[in-house]
Amino acid sequence: MDHFAGLDVSVKETSICIVDETGRIVGEVKVASEPEALLQVLMNPAYHFKRIGLEAGPLSQWLFSALGEAGLPVICVETRHMRAVLKAQINKTDRNDARGIAQMMRVGLYRPVHVKTLRSQKLRMLLTHRKLLQSKAIAIDNDLRGTLRNFGLKVGMVGKVKFEARIKELFEEVGVPEKYKVYEETAYQRIMGMIKQIPEVEVKPTYGGEPAVLQRQVFKTFLDKIYKRTK
Repeated sequence: MDHFAGLDVSVKETSICIVDETGRIVGEVKVASEPEALLQVLMNPAYHFKRIGLEAGPLSQWLFSALGEAGLPVICVETRHMRAVLKAQINKTDRNDARGIAQMMRVGLYRPVHVKTLRSQKLRMLLTHRKLLQSKAIAIDNDLRGTLRNFGLKVGMVGKVKFEARIKELFEEVGVPEKYKVYEETAYQRIMGMIKQIPEVEVKPTYGGEPAVLQRQVFKTFLDKIYKRTK
């Protein structure tokens, strides 16, 4: 006897409903939205699946690939078409949605969606993130140009290779490095004065253990790591 399954996938859990060719429910379970958990249920030798349906969504490509590689007849269903069918239900729950998807698979009332291969998905991800990084880099460049322009500093027509050198050149023209050195030295001396005022007293741990002494050298070590650094 052929069986049909409906998977209502959410981020954490997936509701599974299994029906036979007469429409009778033979199994219902809720598992984690992980390929291993789904395969543990769907690879049961007691079931002979003809179609397994899941709605197109954020996790559908990942789960579709995993179930397909396991040899299961999985079908990814178009979201709007499935929503139009399932909205006729009185009670909208994950369990009932899984039941509705299983019945849709049984009667053939679905519109399949093409799922790209894993390689295509990886290439698309790389291109998308490359475009994102490019847009962020351009936005930072434009912000720097706009900020400097408020003080009469014009970057001009400079390419990516010479952009950083041009920014440093403008900073040097207005004396930013010298001013920063004065500020850094003043701040360093002020913080060192605060560190010297810290009393080296014995500190008792909150959750037991041996008492320890809070030493000023710890704070001085952290301060020296950022003092006069070039990067």
